Amino acid sequence: MKNMPNLLIVGDSGAGKTSLIEELLHLHPRYESPDQEKSIIPIVYCEAPPDPDLGGFYNEILFGMGLPPSKGRVDARRHHVQEMLILVEARLLVIDEVHHGLHSGPQTRRVYLNAIKSLGNHVGVPIVAVGIREALVLFAYDPQIKRRFEKDELPALKCDNEFRRVLVSLERLTVLRKASFLGEVSMARRLYDMSKGTMGKLARVVAAAAAKAIETGEERISYPILDAVETSEI
Repeated sequence: MKNMPNLLIVGDSGAGKTSLIEELLHLHPRYESPDQEKSIIPIVYCEAPPDPDLGGFYNEILFGMGLPPSKGRVDARRHHVQEMLILVEARLLVIDEVHHGLHSGPQTRRVYLNAIKSLGNHVGVPIVAVGIREALVLFAYDPQIKRRFEKDELPALKCDNEFRRVLVSLERLTVLRKASFLGEVSMARRLYDMSKGTMGKLARVVAAAAAKAIETGEERISYPILDAVETSEI
């Protein structure tokens, strides 16, 4: 069977990978077939298990389709997954946290990569693998899978005018009674340092600071408010 086009998306924690997946699932939700006899799932989403056990991996895909886990042998689970992906008319398989495959020995790692490589081909479904940058190391162990997956890296934000415009937009969402001037140069630099240039953490920092501003009655995000926000817990 012809090799399917696949994509590997990598980025640091908080770079926006989860938001990207959520938007994708929102745009292509599951729905019932016209005869109401089955669910159509255009995009099947799963998370690779922390321990890259192949049986657990197949069960996570079943879970992503709303199905119970299989207790059969690994090859039986594989066939069951393939049959169900065809039944629900999946058009894309998203495997999140794919870098978990590094948490294994060479033999298990090779089997894990082969499972990913062959699954899309047998079912005729493209695969989008998502993970932190260690996923690049994982895929490098298999030159064939590395060639089959196009790489797309989500870059960290830069502390530039675009970053300041993002801050202005975030400030509008805080509904605070006083202006915080988050787009001002020194404030932008402070928020950039706190968020380490990742969109996800930036949004959490601003949200936590806004909550603190309301709690204290200051009603604006100031430097003392940012000092009070524990970024290590965000």
